Amino acid sequence: MVIKKLHKKSGGMTLVETLVAIAIMSLLMLTVASLLASTSKSEKRNRVITEVEYQASALIYEIAQSARNASSIVSPLVAATSTTLNLVLSSVPAESPTIFSLTDQALYVSRGGAAAEPISSDTILVTGLTFENISALNTHGAIRVTLNVQGANPNNKPELVYATSRTTTITLR
Repeated sequence: MVIKKLHKKSGGMTLVETLVAIAIMSLLMLTVASLLASTSKSEKRNRVITEVEYQASALIYEIAQSARNASSIVSPLVAATSTTLNLVLSSVPAESPTIFSLTDQALYVSRGGAAAEPISSDTILVTGLTFENISALNTHGAIRVTLNVQGANPNNKPELVYATSRTTTITLR
């Protein structure tokens, strides 16, 4: 009877098995890193979109509230367009005149003759602002406002470029 000695394999891994395991783990880590980078870019872009949309709405709201409370429009004149809106607020004399203007890609307001203060955030750039006086005769007055806003992008990253435009018509009460 021939007794064969069976050679048992040791519990360790061979070099080839180790290299295959490292390659698989590397691919897995690369996939996870790529997914995290993509998620981070997407999150930053969504943050910029949210901020620009919020700021545009807030600025239009601020202008609309002042215009609705105004008793008259000083400028622009009827059928004219301007980058400055000058309102008389007879109900709140301390805030009259209220002047909205665009300076250095920021929206400024001056109330009651005080120095103009920025009302737009430094996270956005106001790239366009027009006020068109569309008032008809024998009416309180109406203004069409067009506001163009984009996210401030100091590093010029393409994924952070976002702009929006708002147009609204406001009738004085």
